[in-house]
Amino acid sequence: GVAASLGLRLRYDQAGLPFGIQGKAGQIDNNWLAIWGEFGTLGLLAWIFMLAVLAKTSYTLWKTSPDPLNRGLGLGFLGALLGASLIAFLGPYFEVRQLSMYLWLFGGVIVSLRNTNLAKYE
Repeated sequence: GVAASLGLRLRYDQAGLPFGIQGKAGQIDNNWLAIWGEFGTLGLLAWIFMLAVLAKTSYTLWKTSPDPLNRGLGLGFLGALLGASLIAFLGPYFEVRQLSMYLWLFGGVIVSLRNTNLAKYE
């Protein structure tokens, strides 16, 4: 949808990827290929790096926090992030409003809890 409205077919054509539905409009049913097609290789690598930092932050909170609630939230977000990353191969789930808002909001909470945890126990 966004790529069609902005006319961003160039990356799709360069990568030899189909653009939308029958080459006219819509979306690719694979979020990873859509990100690669719209933002290029550097954009995809930046996206993967961001997800890796969130996963590491969540893992660190799970392993280091003495609070069982924080540990559970860290492990829960790690599972949610892994699940969202895997299901993104089947559709545009990083862009779905019902999922993405909660995923990124939860990610911000995890980063905040980890930072608070580090400041409190170091």
